[in-house]
Amino acid sequence: MRRRDFIREIVCSAAAWPLAARAGFHADIVVFDPDDFADRATYSNLRQYPSGARTSVIVNGALVVENASHTGALSGRLILRDRTGMVQ
Repeated sequence: MRRRDFIREIVCSAAAWPLAARAGFHADIVVFDPDDFADRATYSNLRQYPSGARTSVIVNGALVVENASHTGALSGRLILRDRTGMVQ
């Protein structure tokens, strides 16, 4: 995936959430080196961490992935939608 398409996909996905659903939540931050990054997930094997020694992820203020390794932190929260698409 081209870098431009990757960034557009991430931004558009975040923008699809109603503003009220995001109010009061902490931001999640992904830091990566695009020259050292490759998405290894597939539709049949979704739970794959990306490659890239310089990849880090912060969720709700906690460092969850540091240098492409999971830290053990589980600071996220599952957000579900009902049949109408509204966040529960």
